[in-house]
Parts: sequence; structure tokens; C-alpha cells
Amino acid sequence: MLAHSDPATKRPLVTKDKPIPVGRFRVIRPTGDFNHLRVRYTPPKGLVYGPTDLDSRPTDLTLPAGQRILNPRAPWCQWDPTQLPESSPLFGDGRNNPGGLYVTANDDPNSRRSVGIIDDMVDGLLTVTISDDLVAHARLAVSPPDFAPDRRPFVSLADGLKDRVDRLDEVESGLFEDPEALDAIVRDIFERIFETAANSNLDAQNQRSAGENARTANFRQEVSPGPAWPIVNGPSVDGLPLTLTGRRRHRQLSNFEILSARVRDGTTDLSRWIRPPIDDSEYYDSRMPPLMRGSDRRPMHLTRRQ
Repeated sequence: MLAHSDPATKRPLVTKDKPIPVGRFRVIRPTGDFNHLRVRYTPPKGLVYGPTDLDSRPTDLTLPAGQRILNPRAPWCQWDPTQLPESSPLFGDGRNNPGGLYVTANDDPNSRRSVGIIDDMVDGLLTVTISDDLVAHARLAVSPPDFAPDRRPFVSLADGLKDRVDRLDEVESGLFEDPEALDAIVRDIFERIFETAANSNLDAQNQRSAGENARTANFRQEVSPGPAWPIVNGPSVDGLPLTLTGRRRHRQLSNFEILSARVRDGTTDLSRWIRPPIDDSEYYDSRMPPLMRGSDRRPMHLTRRQ
């Protein structure tokens, strides 16, 4: 399959004469034992593409000639959020400029100008029509490989969708009257929390969030609260002391019996331990989950449903 922008677009990013390969389809011939129609999709190679004038742009990135194919006049190759007019719906909205998620010009340390780089990750709808009453649909998605297949995030896609469209289902279904079902839900969340913590460099995230707090305080003209935990810059017995401490404690709490005992003996105040959804404070602190950025660039939190 070869992908390109709509030719009717005024300044198309990917022109029809220089398309991007986005994978291959193969239809498997039915047999007597497997008499159904199967389609096999092979994803693209995972390549990066840039504008035809990449060599003249302020970046150290180099690409083979076959990957310098994008239209340099396309909006993405000229994107600079600092030049948006105040009338733009994107003006001032940090969610539309997630730092570090696209290649920027390196001639200015504060630059947000896009170099115009894209990759071949794709998604789309597949429709197979055999006759008027034999139509099948499927969705395909190509993404980076799962770098930690044995670790689950503590807020899953299902959690987010459930929170938005059916948040009261548990209340209306009587789930809270079933202690065993509730225990299973809490156990699952804390197991996933440990899996996330065990896959994170908390020391590095603590330093990053301290910088985020400083920038937020400067913007709000307030005094920064500093890092969530003291930053260890000198020699340490543990190379990553905060990371190891966090992993030990979350390993304990992933044990449901230990967690239950701490909650029952009154030494754990969950209302002060966990950050509420859409918290008023924009600063990173030690409330759970700490040191993680949400989709709105503010400190991450559990869903209201959780």
C-alpha cells in the first residue's frame, strides 16, 4: 500500500508522485479445511521521512534521499506554535504542543519550529465486500513495538473509556455489595501500579518534575515547591535511590494482604495519599501517582471511576 495526501489539498504533505509505503496485504486462498477468507497485513518498515529540503534545515538529522520526500511548503513542515494568532483555537493550549514529541529546529534552544519529520505509523479501517449482504469491517493500527510486554499501565484504555461513557455502571450494578469483586479490582490496580513503578526511572522523573514545577511557578509568579522528593546528586550506595525505594514499597503494596492491613489499621489516609482527578494544584508532589505527566501536561491521576 502506498499512502499520499489528498491531491485536492492546497499544500499536500505527501504528494502522489512520492508516496509512503505503509504495508502490504495478502489474501489467503481458502482451502477445504479453512474455507473462510483471511487477510494478512504486513506493517511498514518503521522509517522516518522528512522534507525534500531537509539538508538546509537547522537539524543534525540526516536521511537517505529516498526518505526526503515531503513537501517543504506543507503546513506541518512550517509548523511553529509560537507564531499562532490569538484567534486560533490552538493558541495557548499546551496540549497541542507536547514537548519532545516532534523534531524541532536546533538553531535556538527555545525553538518550537517543526523540522517536518513524520514516520510510517498508520491506522485505518478495512472493509471487505463480497456481496451486498456479505460485508466485513476491521481496524488496523501500526505502532511502535511493545517495549515492556510484561508491564501494564495503571490507567488502561478501557479505564479511560469506561470513565467517560459508563462511570456509574458499578454503582447501578450493585458491584459495591460484592466484597470479593471489589477486592479483585483493587488488587488489579495495585499490581499494575507496581508494574508501572518497576519500569520507571523515578530519580530522573523527580528531576524532570522539579523543572516542570519551576516553570509552572514562574508562569504563575509563585514560589516553586521544588521536587517531590529530595534530589540526591552525590554518591549513593544505590545508583537510583528513589527508584529502588519506590519499587520496594510498591512491591509491598501489590500484596493485597499488606495493603488491606495498612488501610484497616488507620496508618494510611487514602484521601491524602492519592491525587484526585482534575486536581486544583498544577504542581508535581508525592501524592500518587507522582512524577508522571498526563495528556494535558499536568500531573497524572487515576480516573474518577477508579
